[in-house]
Amino acid sequence: MPMDLTRAAHYYERGCEAGSAHGCGSLGVLRFYGHGVPADSAGGLDALTRGCDGRYGQACANLGVIYALGRSVEVDTVRGAELFERGCALGSALGCSSRCDLCAVHALPRCGACGDLSGAGREIEGQ
Repeated sequence: MPMDLTRAAHYYERGCEAGSAHGCGSLGVLRFYGHGVPADSAGGLDALTRGCDGRYGQACANLGVIYALGRSVEVDTVRGAELFERGCALGSALGCSSRCDLCAVHALPRCGACGDLSGAGREIEGQ
């Protein structure tokens, strides 16, 4: 059965409206990159932010990519690293590996322990 991203976007939107962080994060990617729906960077960023705020680690990591690379936003490697760190703490392998990759290229604060990803999935202190 072929993927139907338009239909997926519809259901992710319904989930997001109902408060699902996963639904918001997934909808955000589809909107931001225009998969199955017209590209809408502002709408994608909003949905990804809602997903990250709802503690869906992959949404935080995807936001980190957007900020680190400056896609439709000004490049902000510090913000990108913070989002990767939050995603990592919430269980996103992409968040963990991307944070360490970013730290290897840029001298950023709080880049210790990149060789040890055993903390993936730990809650962020103070959250």
